[in-house]
Amino acid sequence: MSAPLSDLYREQARTLRRFARRIEQLDALLLHRLTGPDTWVGPTPQWADGLVRGHRTTLLDEVDRLRRVASALERKAADAEAAERATNALTGAR
Repeated sequence: MSAPLSDLYREQARTLRRFARRIEQLDALLLHRLTGPDTWVGPTPQWADGLVRGHRTTLLDEVDRLRRVASALERKAADAEAAERATNALTGAR
């Protein structure tokens, strides 16, 4: 017998949350602390700082998005579980 849909949704949600935590632990998110006039050779330090901070913001935005999708999957899991219970109640299955 296959796993109930609610279990699959919850597992997907857990996977997304684990991935979000891994992104938050990336050293790249701390790189903005190292930018400045003494650490950059090339285009202006302000450009480099802006670039690094922009990428950091993008990563953190994606972390938020992953968590929103995980929450939506949790809601779908709850809905699927309720539907499974209702179906079982109608059919007498356990």
